[in-house]
Amino acid sequence: MAVLSIVAAFQAGRLQADSSFFQTDVVPSLGMVHTLVTETGRLRSLEAQHILMTDANSQKPVDDAITKSRALVTAQLKSYEALLSDEEGKTLQQTVATLSQAYFTEQSKVLEISRTAAASDTADMAAIQRNVARDMLLGDSQTAFDKLDTATVALYLYNEKKAEMVSQRSSSTYSSALWILGIVTLAALLVGIGSALFITRSITGPLNSAVSLATAVADGDLTQRIEVNGSDELSALLHALVRMNEGLGAIIGDVQQGAENISTASAEIAQCNMDLSSRTENQASSLEETAASVEEMAQNVSTSADSARQASNLASQASEVAVRGGEAVGQVVQTMSGIQESSRKIVDIIGVIDGIAFQTNILALNAAVEAARAGEQGRGFAVVASEVRSLAQRSAEAAREIKALISTSVEKVEAGSTLVNNAGRTMTEVVEQVRRVASLISEVTVTSADQSNGISQINAAVGQLDQTTQQNAALVEQMASAADSMRSQAERLTASVSRFRLNASHTGSAQIATPRLTRNTPRLRG
Repeated sequence: MAVLSIVAAFQAGRLQADSSFFQTDVVPSLGMVHTLVTETGRLRSLEAQHILMTDANSQKPVDDAITKSRALVTAQLKSYEALLSDEEGKTLQQTVATLSQAYFTEQSKVLEISRTAAASDTADMAAIQRNVARDMLLGDSQTAFDKLDTATVALYLYNEKKAEMVSQRSSSTYSSALWILGIVTLAALLVGIGSALFITRSITGPLNSAVSLATAVADGDLTQRIEVNGSDELSALLHALVRMNEGLGAIIGDVQQGAENISTASAEIAQCNMDLSSRTENQASSLEETAASVEEMAQNVSTSADSARQASNLASQASEVAVRGGEAVGQVVQTMSGIQESSRKIVDIIGVIDGIAFQTNILALNAAVEAARAGEQGRGFAVVASEVRSLAQRSAEAAREIKALISTSVEKVEAGSTLVNNAGRTMTEVVEQVRRVASLISEVTVTSADQSNGISQINAAVGQLDQTTQQNAALVEQMASAADSMRSQAERLTASVSRFRLNASHTGSAQIATPRLTRNTPRLRG
């Protein structure tokens, strides 16, 4: 009985240690790693949303959410580090921590360009800045995120491996317990058979009953019952065997039930992990859709910018034609009032051209500043700045030519009859140029509608990411519930073992041996 109790206590101690390790290490680790996966995916989604915002006020809530998610990722990594006891886990944790900081750095660069786009004074500059931010989002930032995602998945698989090892070790402990109990029972049977050879036939009946019971126990059948009559030594032996049979039945039942519950809980956790993996894939798919929508929107913005530039060129041509018409009409008019009216129109046109030249100089200055800030990636801005400066010089030259025409307009009044026909043809050209400008504006309107559709698709994809994140949170709750169930079953196993007491001659050794077995229970090593 003492040997059986010690063996049962040893096996229960191992199961208790495995259950405690699963509760205090494996389950919290899986929860923390799941939080890392969720928050890094959320950071990627917020980064894409930030680029879509057109002003600083709408970007501020996204900035706050990014700061909060970064702080949560850092805190989870520090908490997870405290649970680690092996070099493999520490190495994986350090890798994730390093790659997360690298991703934060690349993300900050994208956010800085996005803020500059939102603060731009003109739509063209904002579009250019957003194109740069989009390229960085799909370039260095995407590379840093992919590395972080790969490291996070490796960390998650490492924790899954630990959970599987605990489950396998619990099953092995249960099988070992059955083998040990069978061997001890078989030994008791052999002792009983040896004793039966030395007793008289008058006591063979009780011994046969004892042998029958011991044989049933050795075969794993704990349902056998025998009637015990009398108070002699053989009756005491039979009473002891009956109590042993009942005790073994209770222990085996509790141990088996506990092992089954642990197996069930492990299966639930495994299923949750599969669901989590599937939803993570859905998140990745939604993110790809978001990136595709951003790409399409960028193309539409580029088309709008091209159309706007063509419209600007046509407007400039129309202005030149109008100048020629004004000069012709001014020369035809024979009175000073006509000359003054034409001069005022030409002055207004000069003011428009001067304003265009001034705004062009400002744009050239902004482009040069942004090109210097962007460094190697700003070469495109430098080219744009050069072209804009050239346009400003041409506009200034046109203004000077118009001033020269004003000075000579009075001298050409006498040729008015001939110039009237020229003015008519010039005005016809102006009308044609205006029609072309209207056509280009119509194209810009269609492109703007395409941009709106692209933004709607991005919003839908982001909504799907949020829904998947909520489902992942529900899975974490299920995992926690399963872990709590395993803890309760471990407590039941401990209570079942504590019901058995050793004989007085073995009480001291049993009390010392049980803690020693618990302390020496192997821990899971990576």
